[in-house]
Amino acid sequence: MATNNPWANFKTLLPQEVQFRGKVVAVDTTNNRVKVERNDGTLWVSGSASLSDTVIATNDGVKHVIRNDNYQKIEV
Repeated sequence: MATNNPWANFKTLLPQEVQFRGKVVAVDTTNNRVKVERNDGTLWVSGSASLSDTVIATNDGVKHVIRNDNYQKIEV
């Protein structure tokens, strides 16, 4: 009899790598990378975006460019 592990099923829905949101503060077109400003500093990641764009990135690179920044932070 096979059992169904709910935690294992839930983990498959979560992203496998850590994602963060940041603002592009520098662009290096020669090496195809951008410098993203985060809460804890800045990080060079591969990918392309324009200066002052907001991006969703991982340590591997830019995943999405947020064109219309409707982000709101709500603390409870």
